[in-house]
Amino acid sequence: MPVGGLLAAYWAIRMMLAARGADVTERLGRWLLPVFIAGCVTFALVTDAPFWIRFTISRPSLDAYAKAVMENPRRPESCQWVGLYYVCGGWQYMDLDGKRIPGSAEFGVEDPFLYDDKGFLWLPSGEPDETTDDHYRHLTGHWYGSDGWDSW
Repeated sequence: MPVGGLLAAYWAIRMMLAARGADVTERLGRWLLPVFIAGCVTFALVTDAPFWIRFTISRPSLDAYAKAVMENPRRPESCQWVGLYYVCGGWQYMDLDGKRIPGSAEFGVEDPFLYDDKGFLWLPSGEPDETTDDHYRHLTGHWYGSDGWDSW
């Protein structure tokens, strides 16, 4: 039984013992608050809310960075904070035929604590090509999230 199940059983036993000695309705809010918080946290994680909040806050900065990459795709970009993401590099997207897509921008996102292969892609039209290592997830509009051998 997972730890959550043990905690739920403990909570239920404590609630039954407390119900014997006093009126539970006057303390119902205090008893239900942990359940409400756990439900909200579970809902936020299932709907990927932390990612969407971070992406939405960073979107204007990501748009500006993608525009800079589109204007000069061969210019080496040093790692820098773009919104709430630590972005490194920038290049034009290349399809499976090896053709660079004009007006596209792809760049990597570094995590200071983990080694990962993630990033973003701004593609003016169409959809990106998936490979064995590269997977793309449509985010909104022309934006895609990309991940390599690990996952997003």
